[in-house]
Amino acid sequence: MEADQMDAPNTYGELIRQAMCSLNECAHSSQCEGVETLFLCDMKVGQFQLMNLGWQGKKRICTITLLVRLKNGKIWIEEDWTEDGLASRLIALGIAHEEIVLAFHPPHLRPLTDFAST
Repeated sequence: MEADQMDAPNTYGELIRQAMCSLNECAHSSQCEGVETLFLCDMKVGQFQLMNLGWQGKKRICTITLLVRLKNGKIWIEEDWTEDGLASRLIALGIAHEEIVLAFHPPHLRPLTDFAST
């Protein structure tokens, strides 16, 4: 295994962190008063989350904007409610389509995309 392949999880984690932090949703706090935008990052486990948390009047807000995991050597995008999509940002950073799983699509539809199925 080449050095680049051995370091892929660390490299992927750093690129995911970089891409998520560059998103407008992460760079600026929530537009709603009383609601915070949180970026949760566990580089050791390979889990990344962008979420909104707080209160709007009497309504509790707890929504996931982005959820990404490193699983089986690939990047699994579990949820993505961003305008441009995290996958396009990761591709722009040099990650191949085949290394990204759009896990929010049902397994039977994933082969119809340009991305990895599993």
